[in-house]
Amino acid sequence: MYSTLSRRAAKVLILLWAALVLRRYYPFETLFSYHPLSLVLFDVVLVFSVDLSIAAKEIRGQKNDALRDEYLSRHKYGMLCSMFLSLAGIAVIVSNKVKSGKGFLFLSGRLPSTHGYSGILW
Repeated sequence: MYSTLSRRAAKVLILLWAALVLRRYYPFETLFSYHPLSLVLFDVVLVFSVDLSIAAKEIRGQKNDALRDEYLSRHKYGMLCSMFLSLAGIAVIVSNKVKSGKGFLFLSGRLPSTHGYSGILW
């Protein structure tokens, strides 16, 4: 289905992208700079978790049930971790908006930017 090379390439590319984004915001001095940190970690965990799911699917039906169960277990915890990281990033963004006096989400009457809308849709 998916070649091992393409799956490895996806993992290398997400790690390279994460390093470049985190380098841009390091050192994390303000509350605002923590939202890219949590959301980049979310993306990395998500890509690695999906890779584990694909690996488990590829060995289905073989005699490696213990290995498949291990992959699925790691995938499950990876997905839970990515949900936590996503919620942490959202919490930092909302907290920063409230602290800077911009109100709570749409209740302030202020509409988000294109970047904000893309984050909401994501």
